[in-house]
Amino acid sequence: MVLRNFGKHELVELIDRKVHIAFFSSNSTRQNPALYLFSNICTGSDDHKALMLSRDSLVKGVIELMSHSRAEVREATAWCVMNAADIAEPNDYPSSHAQMKQRIEYLKRCGVIEHLRNMESDSDADVRHRARDALLIFEAAPVTAPAVASAISTD
Repeated sequence: MVLRNFGKHELVELIDRKVHIAFFSSNSTRQNPALYLFSNICTGSDDHKALMLSRDSLVKGVIELMSHSRAEVREATAWCVMNAADIAEPNDYPSSHAQMKQRIEYLKRCGVIEHLRNMESDSDADVRHRARDALLIFEAAPVTAPAVASAISTD
């Protein structure tokens, strides 16, 4: 009701400003709620994921926090990456699969894989587990329809 006259771009701008402040705050207790806000929005539709990933400052903030000194912050960044990369609408082939592939390629170009690989050997078991879960999403990324067809061809 309160957000009725609030457009999605205005909402993302507000989230970007607030989350950006928390990401770069010296008070690390503000970072986890901000990361989980990002992560939870990314559990939504392809449009939700695209909106969050369209904000360079948010993506850069998540990536910078992947090497934070606090394990719970590192774990939260892995959740962000997993939810941003994962398929939104599994039954909407090929549209949602294509968008997932684009998100994964974008996150790879941003250097997320290297950070996740480093997190695989983290001192904290939860961080290691989440990093492995995130890497599985990247490894299981959908292939394009022609590649699928040629892979299952029995000729």
